[in-house]
Amino acid sequence: VVVDYLENVQSGYQDPIVGTGVVAQQLANIAAEYGVAMVVLMQTQKTIQPGESIMSMRSIKGSSVIEQSISVGLAIYRPGQPMKYKDYDNSMVINVIKNRFGSLHSIPVGWVGNRSLVRDMTKDDRLIYESLLDVIEEEKQEERDKVPWKPFGN
Repeated sequence: VVVDYLENVQSGYQDPIVGTGVVAQQLANIAAEYGVAMVVLMQTQKTIQPGESIMSMRSIKGSSVIEQSISVGLAIYRPGQPMKYKDYDNSMVINVIKNRFGSLHSIPVGWVGNRSLVRDMTKDDRLIYESLLDVIEEEKQEERDKVPWKPFGN
């Protein structure tokens, strides 16, 4: 069962946080009762920018009330999504941010945007992906270098 997306399911509660928590628990109960996989799409917090890695449930809207209802949480992002990286937009990363059945980890995969195709990375995909990570890290280092150094106590 796929729910697109959690906030679209009406709960009858005035408080949207309480409502999404109740809906998440009800969906988990339905999945258990019928023995089906329940895939629920959710929004990130507004502070998450396009292309930014999502590494914890705290990045998901209403996370604390939803987290207890889910068994596995996957966060998907495209590091090449921001326009300034459009020439590198050939990958998608799936972060396992909650897993009652195993470990937390990241899985980079190939992405073909004009076909909405997700696939194993080719050698070329991996080279472009690794180049993008290098560019992003270089930009972060440049930003850190711009911060003026101040002696302790001044």
